[in-house]
Amino acid sequence: MREARQSKGISLTNLARRLKHTKSHLSNVENGLARPSKELIEEYEGALQLQPGELLRQWGNNDDKLKSRPRSSELQNNMADLLKTPVDSLIEGLKDPSPDVRIAIAEALSENDQAKAVIALNEILVQDDDIQVRVAAARALGKLSRKRQYPKLELRSQYLILLVDDDRDLLPSLVETLTTLTNFKVITAHDGIDGLEKSIEFQPDCIVIDIRMPGVDGYQLARILRGDPATAKIPIVFLSALKQDRDRLAGFLSGGDDYLVKPVKPTQFISAITKAISTTHAISESLSAIRLGTSD
Repeated sequence: MREARQSKGISLTNLARRLKHTKSHLSNVENGLARPSKELIEEYEGALQLQPGELLRQWGNNDDKLKSRPRSSELQNNMADLLKTPVDSLIEGLKDPSPDVRIAIAEALSENDQAKAVIALNEILVQDDDIQVRVAAARALGKLSRKRQYPKLELRSQYLILLVDDDRDLLPSLVETLTTLTNFKVITAHDGIDGLEKSIEFQPDCIVIDIRMPGVDGYQLARILRGDPATAKIPIVFLSALKQDRDRLAGFLSGGDDYLVKPVKPTQFISAITKAISTTHAISESLSAIRLGTSD
């Protein structure tokens, strides 16, 4: 399919523009701002179970004014082509100077529940200059979040901790500290994208995040986790070599529950994680009690 598209000279940008044009025309027809083609009239009459020619009589029987327009089926065909496009190519298409193209691609990314797509949409939501593109990104993220199942937060005898750090020499010692001195179960991720994917998949009880990582740094990862209902309630502890006050402030503003500086003592490390989990459960139980009407 990809080779066939290229041989016809249909680029990702052209696909996005075609999709936008089709949607715009259908919207104009429905609002009486454009005249439909005969094919489109037939489709509308069939969908509304009207007699043949009834819509044509309503809009005026001026055949010479009926021009060839995109059929509504093209809307599905163009989107289908976009959905077959690799996610990396879609993300690259977000750099297109046309807002219409970026809007269409954001809509296509809403059907692609990969960490790369979520990160790209979050960046567009914050950075794009066009308000309509930011709105499209917000809608796409909302659509992605509604697709997920959100597990209920419950107390467990063994807690799952996710460590996100690109320092492969440090990670084993952190894992050993937690598994030796506590009954925590530990999983690891080596960059922000891996961390986001495992956060969504495993729903850990606490996420420990380094800040300086390639690609998506710790601050960005925390903001994305806080913005997604599937991970918004998971406590976050930053563990970083950055120790300035501005670094700590940035961590808390990004959604962190605590901030530790490397190297960290084992007792301090365990205490911060335990406190973050306990605080989250205490808040959850209080909210449940209020909803049930059992609080004082």
